[in-house]
Amino acid sequence: MTTGNRIVLVGLKNVLHERALSRQVSAFTRGFPECKVNVTLYDFTELYDRLILKREILSDRCDVALILTEWLPSILRHNALLPLNSYMAADPPEDWPVGWSKSILGLQRDAQGNFYGLPYDDGPILLFYRKDLLEDHHEQEQFRSKLGRPLQVPNTWSEFLQVAQHFTKPDECLFGTCLAARPDGHDNVHGFLVQLFSRGGHLLDANIRPVFNSEEGVQGLQFYCDLISRFKVTHPDSLNVDSTGVGEAYSRGEVFMAVDWTNAGSLAEVPEVSRVTGRTGSWIVPKGDGPRGRHVSLGIYWILAIPRQSKKKDWAYRFVRFMASREMDKITSLEGANGSRISTWSDKEIVGRWPFYATFEKAHEDVEYLPQIPEYPKICEAINDAMHSALKGSKTARQALNDAARDVRSFFRS
Repeated sequence: MTTGNRIVLVGLKNVLHERALSRQVSAFTRGFPECKVNVTLYDFTELYDRLILKREILSDRCDVALILTEWLPSILRHNALLPLNSYMAADPPEDWPVGWSKSILGLQRDAQGNFYGLPYDDGPILLFYRKDLLEDHHEQEQFRSKLGRPLQVPNTWSEFLQVAQHFTKPDECLFGTCLAARPDGHDNVHGFLVQLFSRGGHLLDANIRPVFNSEEGVQGLQFYCDLISRFKVTHPDSLNVDSTGVGEAYSRGEVFMAVDWTNAGSLAEVPEVSRVTGRTGSWIVPKGDGPRGRHVSLGIYWILAIPRQSKKKDWAYRFVRFMASREMDKITSLEGANGSRISTWSDKEIVGRWPFYATFEKAHEDVEYLPQIPEYPKICEAINDAMHSALKGSKTARQALNDAARDVRSFFRS
């Protein structure tokens, strides 16, 4: 329980958030020395377990929570967050609301127009690649001699495979790609959804019935598995890492390209941890080869929200509002996470340091949002189990997805 002029922030433990939050909290306490901020960070699984499964979001153990938008439907179902409308009307954030893209202001609103948080970290899934290797004359000649076409950024998944095969060189500790295939019910599921959506498939139909076991879904999951087991073009840690691990492998120079959240591009440009600084290009996600194929990213982002049971609501809002300022949002990006403001995305210093920001606008042209229903975690769990079974080889891709769809239908009926 919080006491005095002290607020507790609970968030995600990773090096990028830690660096940004350290600077931002210091700036807040300099401006408001009468209020202290205690920061407690957990890795993704424990953060989800504490806030959602153990329902600490319903308690007064924290005053500000860093929440992923895909968790919001189940959180709001329990009336766990403080609506910010009255606070924002009396003391709106800087440049509110035109300072943000509409694409990151919708998921934290309910049907009645109540607003439950401000964006903190947003970055679409992109394709990152080693532009120095792509442009290498020797690599270009070898690729052309084998395939009869130029070596270039892949536009489709079949092209992605060909490029990944070309750059898989285990003797040189270089692999075509890396997947976040650890069965964590998060990054691995996002990997499947990218495959599904980019091939023209859907998660649910208009009647909220599961359709992810369509041909597009089966093809996507089979391709995902084949990258690891059949074509062997993935980093050997793929089955054990999340998105952060993908970025770490890429930044060590062990991966030619990765379809990942922007932390991969961020880590690549941090000299203290990267061996490939200045060598990374970015583009939109490859599309499926069929007529329904599309270049698509996922609409998921982190927000700062205030639990309804907080005893320090006024100070919590003051902190959240402060964190949404131009200056603080830019710090988020300067430290390698992804600021949410339009001003940050177009800032010359940011684009100069993190070149992938130039791809943001293009990536946002086609964004698929996860269903805003409280049952989504159950869907996510079913897909996680399906992926794990298919990757182990205990079920075919079709059988695994059919079983998952059956489980979701059964859950909905109950």
